[in-house]
Amino acid sequence: MNTKKYTEANRKAWNQVMPYHKKAMDKKWDTMYAYPNFVYQKNPELGELEKIGFKGKNIAHLSCNNGIELMSLKRLGANYCVGFDISDNAIDEAKKRAAKFKIDCEFIRTDVLEISEKFHGKFNLVYITIGALSWIPDKKNILKKHPTCLLMVVNSSFMNIIHLEVFFLMMMNLMENLRLFINTSIKKFGKNSVELIITEELVTNHLLLMNFLIHLENFLH
Repeated sequence: MNTKKYTEANRKAWNQVMPYHKKAMDKKWDTMYAYPNFVYQKNPELGELEKIGFKGKNIAHLSCNNGIELMSLKRLGANYCVGFDISDNAIDEAKKRAAKFKIDCEFIRTDVLEISEKFHGKFNLVYITIGALSWIPDKKNILKKHPTCLLMVVNSSFMNIIHLEVFFLMMMNLMENLRLFINTSIKKFGKNSVELIITEELVTNHLLLMNFLIHLENFLH
């Protein structure tokens, strides 16, 4: 599978969108990380990570975005922490925030399918968080083809469960939103407005969902 055209498209897309994310959230994250005890992760994820035993471990975060999750694990007691992401702007933001708050994490701009061999065997745990798998075009073979990832994995089933939970939560959230939209629409505009609102709401979500299902099918087979 030729993944380069897809990953380069992802890189360009994320470089375009990151300035908007930064504008919307930069002040919030700086304010939160100014508190030495702030961590991003909450239960049940934090509880599952504690069961795995991440403290004192070397952690690689694939598709780390702006690094806020990995920096939190470092604060909670992880050892050597490296985040990998394809977006230049995301990595730049992560490096600046880590330096600003003196959090000892390393951030590398790279396609996660092309991680340098110098990282082979360096990690105890690979960390993949919400949304990341949907941006990796060759999930079926990533662990087979890339020994860096294979050597890093401690509990891949945990990572997959996190994403499957997200899928079901996404479906539940979408159905609840649709229910609210339908009820609001009927009250304000009558029954004839329902079809239009459902169509507009589902256009983006439908494409995202179909993309997720295709990737999930490829990953599991």
